[in-house]
Amino acid sequence: MSQSDEVAERPAGSLNDQGGRWRVRGALDTARLSLRAHKREDLDDLLSFHSDPTVTRYIPWPVRDREATRLALESKLHQDSANEGEWIVLAVTLQNGGPVIGEVLLKRVNDDVAEMGYVLSKSYQRRGYAQEAVKALLNAAAGWGVSRVVARVDDRNVDSKSLLVKLGFASVSHEIINNTAVQTYELIIYGERLIP
Repeated sequence: MSQSDEVAERPAGSLNDQGGRWRVRGALDTARLSLRAHKREDLDDLLSFHSDPTVTRYIPWPVRDREATRLALESKLHQDSANEGEWIVLAVTLQNGGPVIGEVLLKRVNDDVAEMGYVLSKSYQRRGYAQEAVKALLNAAAGWGVSRVVARVDDRNVDSKSLLVKLGFASVSHEIINNTAVQTYELIIYGERLIP
């Protein structure tokens, strides 16, 4: 197979506004998933993993009850676009219209650099969904001209570190943040597509 055959297609829906704002129009679709803007109806699905201490133990926000999850959701309803310093936060759903199974996040640090994050409901982990969702968001970032993506991971989160390495990230630093050992990973993107 040639290198061009191995290149992942850039998902539809990733376009800049005329003002240069990163925006996801519609959804970023993969073979099994759809990454889309949040809806108020997502509350119960989000609560299922926002309230799960086994899911949130490595995430920089606490376990949330229904009201805290509702407030978090309200802030995410219009986070499908970003200017510098802002986050895009997308719901991850199954293609068949199933529940929200996770979230992917991308912070626009500047025009060339982004920071990313992700979370997946425990019942949907270890099926390749996180890799598929993150890859779709990285391809969108490449389409926006991002050349460097960083991810900060709790050093105890072995599964997340393994996922980043599979996606081509390299560990670049260790630091202590709020009494937690954190490892920073970096991915350099060449062109508008990622090689899987």
